[in-house]
Amino acid sequence: MRNLIFLFILISVLFACDASEDHDLVSVVDETAKVQEEVEEQVIDTVEKLKESIITNMNVVEKLTSYGEENAETIVLMKTTYGNMKIRLYNETPLHRANFIMLAKKKYFDSTLFYRVIPNFMIQGGNTDDDEITTKMTAIGAYRIPNEINPKFAHVKGAIAMAVSPEEQEFEKKSSAFNFYIVEGQKLSNRYLEEIEEREITITKTNKNRYLNKGGAPHLDGNYTVFGEVISGFSVLKKISNVKTEQGDWPVKSIYISTVEVIK
Repeated sequence: MRNLIFLFILISVLFACDASEDHDLVSVVDETAKVQEEVEEQVIDTVEKLKESIITNMNVVEKLTSYGEENAETIVLMKTTYGNMKIRLYNETPLHRANFIMLAKKKYFDSTLFYRVIPNFMIQGGNTDDDEITTKMTAIGAYRIPNEINPKFAHVKGAIAMAVSPEEQEFEKKSSAFNFYIVEGQKLSNRYLEEIEEREITITKTNKNRYLNKGGAPHLDGNYTVFGEVISGFSVLKKISNVKTEQGDWPVKSIYISTVEVIK
């Protein structure tokens, strides 16, 4: 009889231990599932926030308009291997102004290059083959800026404009989001300007005088958005535009944009 009682107690204890272990296991599984669910929610939330911050062709106008309203600066200082250029951006081209200010504040331009130089014409920059720049681009977005071409703003010496891909030139002339150029140009004659106007390119009287006195590249007018101009540092522009280049107009020695600082 004692043996039977002992056996009963032993079985009860063992059963209780098994039940306790099963309960602990269920608790662990439940807790793991809860943590996994929280992590998944955080990942989804992060992805959604990234989607909201990235600029696309669908939201570019909304994003840049909103950014421009909150960031009204128009003066930037571009520091390069050959010195500094101060640039004024136009309020009349709000999307392009906002985009350039945004890129400057995000430090996108830091360590990019002037990768294309054509003497007496222009210098082009805003990109490199560096993986870090590609990563920055990806974080900002893949988009083009609707053109804001205005006859008031011409390709006179010192004008800054955004590049346009060949396919866009035939259609809406949307601008690159990252690649810009600054006009060096050369002084022009009345005859040349008349020939340009015969191509149905509009040149205002004011800009005609500017072309005659300062020079520029009027054949680009009407195809690219000019959104600002150099206001100091023309000697730097000249130095860069006269560097030795190799195939593809690529400078033999790298010309860096160390940073673009927003002044006011």
